[in-house]
Amino acid sequence: MLTPDDYGLYGKVLAIVTLMIVIRNMGFGAATVQRSEINQQQVSNLFWISATIGLLIASATVCVAPLLADFYEDKRVVGVTHGLAVSLFLGALQIQHLAILHRQMRFNAVAVVEIVGSLVGILAAIGLALNGGGYWALVLMHVTTQFVSVVTVVCITGWFPGLPRQWAETWPLICFGGNLMGFKLQQYVAANTSNVLLGKFVNDAALGNFTRAYQLLMLPMRLVFTPLGTVAVSMLSRVKGDGDDRLRKVYLQLLDRVAFATIPVIAFLISTSDWIVAIALGPQWSETVLLFLILGYGVIFGPVSDTSDWLFVATGKTRQLFRFGFLHMTFTVTGTVVGLIGWGVEGVAWGIALSSLLCRIPLKLILTTYFTPVSAFDMIRTVAPACLLGACFVAGIKVMRVTVDPTMHPVLGVAAAGLCCLLTGAIVFLLVRPVRRSILGILRMRHKLLSRSEA
Repeated sequence: MLTPDDYGLYGKVLAIVTLMIVIRNMGFGAATVQRSEINQQQVSNLFWISATIGLLIASATVCVAPLLADFYEDKRVVGVTHGLAVSLFLGALQIQHLAILHRQMRFNAVAVVEIVGSLVGILAAIGLALNGGGYWALVLMHVTTQFVSVVTVVCITGWFPGLPRQWAETWPLICFGGNLMGFKLQQYVAANTSNVLLGKFVNDAALGNFTRAYQLLMLPMRLVFTPLGTVAVSMLSRVKGDGDDRLRKVYLQLLDRVAFATIPVIAFLISTSDWIVAIALGPQWSETVLLFLILGYGVIFGPVSDTSDWLFVATGKTRQLFRFGFLHMTFTVTGTVVGLIGWGVEGVAWGIALSSLLCRIPLKLILTTYFTPVSAFDMIRTVAPACLLGACFVAGIKVMRVTVDPTMHPVLGVAAAGLCCLLTGAIVFLLVRPVRRSILGILRMRHKLLSRSEA
């Protein structure tokens, strides 16, 4: 239905659209969640600011579409950019509604909004793709998802904004959001420089292979990290007034859960990269396997280090996040450019992976130790059991792959690897007490969150 060229074209435009999303959001949703006290008027003011910015951003995106097409020397970019500009405005209308749900810790309701929007968008895209819509199916998916999400979240919250006034009370929230937006803007540049450079200086197929490898690798991480992130900021914001010891304890509990939910999973994906790509994307994406593997090395500790962002946001230290963002952006862009010049698309993947392992993660440990009650030693000690489990998964799968037929069907290979990890995990669970304690803690936390959400 869709080819690497379709995804490459979509990836070209998505890079600029993602930038516009960062600017549009302005961190106002996090400002609403993070504040200990906030009134209806402040939320209404933030809504109207977000709506106005969303309209301006959508208009600006439409205006830059011809320039973007000239940059990529591809006239198809104009139509795709115009289509995605609509989703920018729609997304701005739901920022405060989602923030209200997060603040109330109604996480089941948030999940309903995301699932309903994504499901309808995917179904619409499949229908158009089956009828020969090509890359327009991806555009339709994006716009439909945003429209359905807006309708759903308004119906669930039943909240409508008042008229804008009393701006003096809203100014501290705007400052908070501005620093957070600056940090996310720098993250955007770090994450999307590779897409822009590959689309300009290599070709659509290389960009398509790269983006699909990254998206496939990050999908399970986003399913865990993004929802938990909204929960974590809400929880940390509530307990920050109880003292540093309480804040540290709650954060380390969250870190432990993230480590066990991501490190072993990424280790599994790295060890079965060829089978995973064959199942998820098909045989025509064989060039994606190596990129998937390289990027996996770089992101394996990424979700763990990114949990420190929750601490900075919950405690209002977005200025420090902004400063870190500049250093992270500098190292990542440098690694991307050097890798592209020396080794092409594979060099870009290695540049991103090495900048993450050698620069991003150490910087996060240093800043977290300096500006928060949590030390680097606390973080390393907390994630060590998850690292042990991930290492056991890798070792077990490697032994299994030596003993089985290398030409076996990918589905059978993944099933065998999963069984191997299940057995390995059971042994580690029984023999290693910290692993057992953490896994049981994850189950207890899940039950507690579900109980709160239902209440």
